[in-house]
Amino acid sequence: MKRDSLSIRSEWPQGPLTDIERSEFYLREGERLAHMGSWSLRADGIFDYWSPETFVIFDFDPSEGIPTLTQWLAAVQPDGRDLLTRTIDKMFREGVRGDVRYWVDHPKKGKRMMHSTGEPVLENGKVTRLIGNTLDITEQEIATQDLHRSEAYLAEAQRLSHTGSFGCKFSSGEMFWSEETFGIFGYNRAITPAVEAILQRVHPEDKARVQENIHLAASEGKGLRSGIEVLVTTILDNNQQTERAKKIDRYCRVIFPAIFAIASIAIFVHPGS
Repeated sequence: MKRDSLSIRSEWPQGPLTDIERSEFYLREGERLAHMGSWSLRADGIFDYWSPETFVIFDFDPSEGIPTLTQWLAAVQPDGRDLLTRTIDKMFREGVRGDVRYWVDHPKKGKRMMHSTGEPVLENGKVTRLIGNTLDITEQEIATQDLHRSEAYLAEAQRLSHTGSFGCKFSSGEMFWSEETFGIFGYNRAITPAVEAILQRVHPEDKARVQENIHLAASEGKGLRSGIEVLVTTILDNNQQTERAKKIDRYCRVIFPAIFAIASIAIFVHPGS
C-alpha cells in the first residue's frame, strides 16, 4: 500500500529493542523526516536493497518488491534517464563516485527533483555493487529557481533605472555591490568593493561630509541620506586611456542603516551635463 511518509506519525516499537533494532528505527525515521532513501545496486543491474523511504519518494509499492533498474528509470524524465545510465555505467567501469540531480514524474506529486549520490563497493579489486542515497530536493530547487529569478528581475530593474545597491558590514569592512553599482561608480568587476573605492569617486567638495556620514552610521547606527556629487572614470575604447569625467551632475541617495548598512544608490543626470 502506497503512502506519504509525512502523513504517518512515528511509533516506538513495542517491547524491548536490541541495539540493532533501535539503530534501524532511528535510521528509518531519519530518512522519513529528511525525504531521503538509501539503496544498493549490484553489478548485474539488480537492486538488492531499497529502504522504506526510497519506495515512498519514487511512489513504488513495497508489496510488489524492489523494482528493476528498467522500471525505476522509467519514472525518470528522459534527460535524467540518459544521465543516470551513463553515470551508473561509469561508476561500475571506473570505480568512481556518482552525484547527479534529475527530475522524476511522481504519480501523486507531479514533477519532483531528486539528488542521488553513490559510491562503488570493491571486492578483490572489482566493483561489485553501488550503494547510495536519494534525496527529494524539490522544495529547495524551486526556492533556488525563485531566488535566481528574483535576482535577475532585480538586476534588470536596476539596469533600466540606473539604480545600484550595496551592503557594508562596518565591523569587518566587508562590502557587496550590485552589478549596476559598479557601473554607476565607473568601476569594472575586477575591483574589490570597498568604502575607499566609493570615496575615490566622490567630488572633493562632498568627501568630508560623506566620510562623516559613514562614521556616524558605523559608530552610532544612524540611518542617513546624503546627496553627493560623483566623479566617474571612463575607459576610452581604443587606447584604454582613462580620463576623469568633467564635473557631472550625478547625485546619489545613500542610505546607511545600522550595523549592516544597505544603501540604495540612484543616479540622476541633469540635462546640462
